[in-house]
Amino acid sequence: MAGRCVPQSAGRRPAFTLVELLVVIAIIGILIALLLPAVQAAREAARRMQCTNNLKQIGLALHNYHDTFKSFPPGGRRFYFPGTTTQDNKKAEWGWTAFILPYLEQKPLHNQLQPDLYRLHDQLQTAAGRDLLQTSIESLLCPSAKSEPINRSRNFGASGSGNDVATSPVNPTYLGTSNYPGCGGAQGWTDGVLVRRWPDVGTVCAVKFANITDGTSNVIAVGERSQRCGAVVWAGFKHQGAEHWHLAWARGKPNQPNNSWVGTNTPPCSDQRTHCAYGFVSEHPDGCNFAMCDGSVHFISEMVESKMGSYTNSSGDQCDNWNPVDLNTNVSNVTLPGVYQFLADRDDGNAIPSSVF
Repeated sequence: MAGRCVPQSAGRRPAFTLVELLVVIAIIGILIALLLPAVQAAREAARRMQCTNNLKQIGLALHNYHDTFKSFPPGGRRFYFPGTTTQDNKKAEWGWTAFILPYLEQKPLHNQLQPDLYRLHDQLQTAAGRDLLQTSIESLLCPSAKSEPINRSRNFGASGSGNDVATSPVNPTYLGTSNYPGCGGAQGWTDGVLVRRWPDVGTVCAVKFANITDGTSNVIAVGERSQRCGAVVWAGFKHQGAEHWHLAWARGKPNQPNNSWVGTNTPPCSDQRTHCAYGFVSEHPDGCNFAMCDGSVHFISEMVESKMGSYTNSSGDQCDNWNPVDLNTNVSNVTLPGVYQFLADRDDGNAIPSSVF
């Protein structure tokens, strides 16, 4: 028997060859390549749904605020020195989100900050106040926006002079992030629903439903801004001129604030600033979510009509920074802006096509 070959048992086979192994690996790679976009799309759909729910909560909070105070919150407060008509516009001030905190299940935070009693500038002076202002509020963060709970794009710390006069003894000072700026208007600063015009003699102080003559379903209340454009700060803004730290305007297009936005900048008429720090920008493909004044939430496409209006002023200069306020003066050759701008203006009187939503 010595040296006799023992036959292989029935059913056994050789191991995979190198070619077979490579084929299997290639097939697995192809399957992963096919499945990965579907998985990513499903995840983005879930994130977009969460963002929609966040905006619905904000819209409901705005309505609850209006039910209580008979107006929407001010986009930002102006402070007048006691007994004077002189503004102190070089200090940090509260924005609209601070006033609706009780309706976002943040009443304890609102009670500690007391925005109706203190200025944001006051709360920045203490370590306890700064800690409160760094609170992360989940319903104010879009999961697609890639934002950190603390917004390091907006420094409230002491720096410079003029409008950068010291607002806090600590530099830098970063506060809590929000991905949901309020709509200040189209190209003008005061034609939206959440505007920094309170209290100010002779102007709309805090917007009411009665002031939204275009219809609440046709006017944007709140939109999105992702981290790539600085996001916003839920507490407010550093000083006058930094309103975009808490507000946004319908400039450019959703996700494309600089596109389709060309002006001649003819003196004395200057183009409004259009970079993304002033606009509505999301990380959702093809557009942004917006909460309208009736509480509904709509996804507005990047393809929405968006264009500058223009007019000739009383001096004969062609102006490409259309502003409804300017149209109350002696102007001619008026060309209206696009649908996107009409959506941001509460009382422009122009119809919104049903195809927009």
